[in-house]
Amino acid sequence: MRIGILGAGSTGLGLAALLGDVNEVTLLVKPHQVPQLVASTVVLSGVRNRSAAVRVAVPSSGLDLDLVILAVKAYDTVSALRALSEPGNDHISLPVLSFQNGLRHPRDIQFHCGERFLLGTISHGMRRTGPLEVEHTGEGDLVVGDPTGRNAGLLRQVVDALTEAGLVPQVSTDILGALWRKAIVNSAINPLTAITGLPNGAILEVPRLRTLAHAVVSEGVEVAVANGQSLEADQLVADLEQVASATASNTSSMLQDIQRGRPTEVGAINGELAERGRQRGVAAPLNDALVALVESISLTTRYDAPGPVTEGD
Repeated sequence: MRIGILGAGSTGLGLAALLGDVNEVTLLVKPHQVPQLVASTVVLSGVRNRSAAVRVAVPSSGLDLDLVILAVKAYDTVSALRALSEPGNDHISLPVLSFQNGLRHPRDIQFHCGERFLLGTISHGMRRTGPLEVEHTGEGDLVVGDPTGRNAGLLRQVVDALTEAGLVPQVSTDILGALWRKAIVNSAINPLTAITGLPNGAILEVPRLRTLAHAVVSEGVEVAVANGQSLEADQLVADLEQVASATASNTSSMLQDIQRGRPTEVGAINGELAERGRQRGVAAPLNDALVALVESISLTTRYDAPGPVTEGD
């Protein structure tokens, strides 16, 4: 397949290295990034060692591709889709597969793509170590699905491409439910690690932190059930424990964003859960509190330089 990967972060680079072995991959980046990525070999190290030659280009509607994989942060979804849109309107003629966190992006993608899109979740540990280098820190699940039921042929092609790349894709008949499940698990792991600065596994080692994580998950399940999802708190708590254990040494993407002084996806994950709860009359105070704490920590990068001393300091 001719695959464009929009986003040169850890997930995008990891997928480029894996898929580039057996597909024609184009890494789609912002204009200012093109000069920095003159070298066009993506290198994956760690659990899997792989390198692949890729093209580097700016996203546009005229690209000759069979598929675009969205691997940008949730808050960049709309701007990324607009870059791919046809001139003069918001329509995207290219089929899209999204590997993104949170719950906001499906409606944005459907607005731009109509029915020509797939959704996915990926829980492989990836950590970007250079402009085109990424460390594969842990194996995980990869799930894809067709939320509209109109893309069976495209789904088969994508599964074949992922399989040929050495991945083990699972096909979900309820991909929106899978997004809810991942968002709820992430709603505990990501902000708690971002706030504490600890790796994922620490959530299970500190008793009160573990209790808090369980409570955040249970709150998310209440919101999901109110929104028509068939989920059970006990199962999601078990999922949380499994993910935190399997990725114990990983640095969550939200903590990486904090460390690099970048915006986080707390709004698209915890903020969206809280908002979906309000819409259904379900309070989500833990998720609201986590949004406030993570956003406050993000602000510290703006105030890390000492200011003038005034009376009373």
